[in-house]
Amino acid sequence: MTPHQSRQPVTGRPSQRRPAGWRHAGTLLGIFAVALGVRAVVLLQLRASPFFPFYIGDAKGYHEWAQRIASGDWVGQEVFYQAPLYPYFLGVLYALGTDDLLFVRVCQAIIGSLGCVLIADTARRLFSPKAGVVAGLMMALYAPAIFFDGLIQKSVLDLFFLALALRLIVGAEQGERKAPWFGAGMAIGALVLCRENALVFVAAVLLWLVASARRRGRRQLAFAVLFVAGLAAVLSPVALRNRLVGGGFYLTTSQFGPNFYIGNNEDADGTYRPLRPGRGNVKYERRDATELAEKALGRALSPAEVSRYWTGQALAYITEHPADWLALMLTKWGLVWNAIELEDSEDLYTYAEWSPPLRWLTWSWHFGMLAPLAAWGVVVTWRDRRRLWLLYGMAGAYAAGVAAFYVFGRYRYPLVPFLVLFAAGGLAGTIPFLRSAPRGAVGVAAGAAVAVAAFSNWPTPFEEGLGAATRYSIANHLRRAGRVDEAERYYRETLEITPNMAPAHTNLGDLLRASGRVDEAIDHYEAVLRIQRRRGNPVDASVHYDLGLAYLERRQVQRAREQLAIAMAKRPGWAGPVNASAWLLATDPDPAVRRPEEAVRLAELANRLTQGRNASVLDTLAAAYAAAGRFAEAQHTARRALEQVDPSQDAALHERLEERLTRYQRSQPFVQPEPGAAP
Repeated sequence: MTPHQSRQPVTGRPSQRRPAGWRHAGTLLGIFAVALGVRAVVLLQLRASPFFPFYIGDAKGYHEWAQRIASGDWVGQEVFYQAPLYPYFLGVLYALGTDDLLFVRVCQAIIGSLGCVLIADTARRLFSPKAGVVAGLMMALYAPAIFFDGLIQKSVLDLFFLALALRLIVGAEQGERKAPWFGAGMAIGALVLCRENALVFVAAVLLWLVASARRRGRRQLAFAVLFVAGLAAVLSPVALRNRLVGGGFYLTTSQFGPNFYIGNNEDADGTYRPLRPGRGNVKYERRDATELAEKALGRALSPAEVSRYWTGQALAYITEHPADWLALMLTKWGLVWNAIELEDSEDLYTYAEWSPPLRWLTWSWHFGMLAPLAAWGVVVTWRDRRRLWLLYGMAGAYAAGVAAFYVFGRYRYPLVPFLVLFAAGGLAGTIPFLRSAPRGAVGVAAGAAVAVAAFSNWPTPFEEGLGAATRYSIANHLRRAGRVDEAERYYRETLEITPNMAPAHTNLGDLLRASGRVDEAIDHYEAVLRIQRRRGNPVDASVHYDLGLAYLERRQVQRAREQLAIAMAKRPGWAGPVNASAWLLATDPDPAVRRPEEAVRLAELANRLTQGRNASVLDTLAAAYAAAGRFAEAQHTARRALEQVDPSQDAALHERLEERLTRYQRSQPFVQPEPGAAP
């Protein structure tokens, strides 16, 4: 009996009842070896890349969270905003004695390889031993899977727990045993603690169990109870912990509302756009969502209230603009099934540049090839649909769940195991299918594969920006590490891909100004103003501040004052532009520019804003007093500035302060010897 001829119920009993034995174990071991070997080669090659030693994007937040866990803070202080299981996984590794990035990635390569084995065994039980081998190798060599297993991201656990759940469900159904259903519930629960939208799997499984009870008997209801019990065993401690620290019911996290809004608002395009432009970092997400909601409502809000606010904003958009929302949903649905792996802060294509095997696999074995093979497999195995309905439901529900929010390659990754199972079943059953199926069925299978291939590989405008976010993240890390030349290279590569990325212009401008290339820096700062004005977006105060300082260095005093004034107006509590303006008015070499009394007013304001604890601000205040002829106050303030500076830490600043104090003691104001020099 061929796979497509089987009439087994649901996931059914396999047509071959002989135990797998040593041959099957050897096959699984071989798949594990292939998967781990490829991942090991790629990791070794990526070690030479400039980004390998850095925690990029969410990885930095996970790393810092894991460090706190490893140091003993196992409970934390706030309701979880991000899914917690992956940071706790890292925390356990760190507690074992190392937070070495290579060690973590090797552990993840092993876990990812085990996931490939689980998928292989599931395919064998669903279809045939040949399908098991095909599925295992497909998963072992799938380029995005190799990429995700090497990231400091939770995707590696997504695959493992989903593969484990599928294996347990299939095994439970084939043996009609109860215990695996409890384990499947625990596995799905762990998956939910990695990716919150995996809750749709819970709904799909329970709906299928209840719906099949009428046909298969009340044992299905007992299975449902065991499944829920396993789920509760994992999720209940997290919900209890959230209640204890947050005073409310949060099953996993409190970020549903902000994420739903990001994917459903008038400016949404189907991808991630942070609530505040340029702040797409985990350390800002909770703060920005809370601050914006509290500002809108005019009161302090609990995490649940913040989530409800953003959910309400999204629903208001949906109800007020239903046609626009439907068009947006179609865009997101297309992105869910498109061949490209939409990037977050790291992308497959940039990593592939550093590893020939990964580059070749990225070109030859990707989502745009997997999806049409899965479509072929769905038709080839259609006669087994009764035992595959659960897989159809789980895959469809998850795809819809991704489209309901916004799309990243790693967000749609849990779809891949389902597609691999169908593709493997289809390929393994192709010859019997072609021999026995009617011509019409073969035509439907071919037509489905061609249609899905065209749909999945249809060009999308998002392809044009691929690689920009990763290069930008790499450049930021290189800059912080003092590797200025490499950072400049990656900023420029970023802008070659996306010339209108304002943050890249800003950071490149900062780097160039620090390197003394002020004219080039001004060009990039002014580019930010043009880009944001064209888009109708506000320009951050820091850009105006940096541009003002750059103008000062080029003796464009009037422009500098305008930019510093804008920065002060945009961020009234920020001492930086206030202090710079005071320094200009107190020490500029042009007497027509100096305004001592206004300099004193601004310098005193900057000093209040920094609570009298900033040496540079105190230095400015002393210079302003001296410019106004108040030399006793200038001397007192200069001494206070000196007390703030440790000569062993900043000898140059300490020496400058001493020289200025000497001037004030002689009743001499300080005037900049170099035109336009800023503090």
